[in-house]
Amino acid sequence: MGKSWTTHRASVSPRTNGEKSVGDGVRGALLRERSHAWEVSPPAAASIPDPTDAAREREDEAVRLAVLQRRHELDATAEEVLQSLATGQYGRCIECGQHIAVARLRAMPLAVRCLACQERFERARRIAAARESRYEVSNAQEVVL
Repeated sequence: MGKSWTTHRASVSPRTNGEKSVGDGVRGALLRERSHAWEVSPPAAASIPDPTDAAREREDEAVRLAVLQRRHELDATAEEVLQSLATGQYGRCIECGQHIAVARLRAMPLAVRCLACQERFERARRIAAARESRYEVSNAQEVVL
């Protein structure tokens, strides 16, 4: 079938193979990625000549903020993974404590949740975003009225 968890665990343990393990590869990739994580293009010039440019600038700013938020989330996740590598807990779900599937860790070395917990997490996040969106629309309608 595939590697057992114990076999995989040994292959990613930062204490095996003279520090030349998958864990070291993950650690190195995370540190390189984090060094570039906060590079964002600067905002456009302050003067905006027409409404089309103003709308485009608002959209660009929303995208920049979303990128910054995602990078912040990735930085926090990378920190969790680095900590789990240091404590020997890499590969355990932060929600349920069960082992994360080897195939998932190979595909997504930054995974901190098992598939079931990640799906629940994302569903809860979508529901919260939908509620927030409805709240914003409701408030905007009150302002217009």
